[in-house]
Amino acid sequence: MFITSTRRALPVSALDFLEDFLADPPAAARQVHRKPPIAAGLAAYVLSGMGVALAYAVFERGLSFGLPWPAIIFSCLWQVITGALMTALFHLIADAAGGEGRASSLFVLLGFSSLGWSLLLPAALLCRAALPGAFWPLPLLMLSAGLVALWLRVRSVKDNYGIGLGMAWLVVILPYAAGVALGAVGLGLAMWAALAQYVKLFS
Repeated sequence: MFITSTRRALPVSALDFLEDFLADPPAAARQVHRKPPIAAGLAAYVLSGMGVALAYAVFERGLSFGLPWPAIIFSCLWQVITGALMTALFHLIADAAGGEGRASSLFVLLGFSSLGWSLLLPAALLCRAALPGAFWPLPLLMLSAGLVALWLRVRSVKDNYGIGLGMAWLVVILPYAAGVALGAVGLGLAMWAALAQYVKLFS
């Protein structure tokens, strides 16, 4: 069923699902488990990517210079690709921990979780109006939006797999911790190789 007003192309079920996702997460998880609205999930990733790109553009130069389409396209693709990657990683970890859920359902839930990043744009517009020319609020806004999105991801993992909140935090944090550890190891090896080369040149 579709709305027959100016929002004719927007399914009512998508609005209902968004309302449940915000107000009644377990109901949203049950709904998405029955029939994952993949298109709605993709749209959520795209909206979050647009929000990030446009918020950065607002602080960098303002939107009076036109829309930064390359940045928007890259940001949207980044959201979709990282969403798919996080879905795979979280699903593997949650499944190994004994959780029961569908990866396709998690992909949709993570897409709606990423809408936390879309809060950047209205916040950026308000900051631009109140503090014209100031760039320092952007990192604070990104940190705040990132924390909101992180919490929504944890909640989505918990509801999708029927696991405890602590385990859901572990499922979400573990890939980030592994990435940081691998990055630190890679940086250490690169510094060791550079030091060895330096010593070889001057020995």
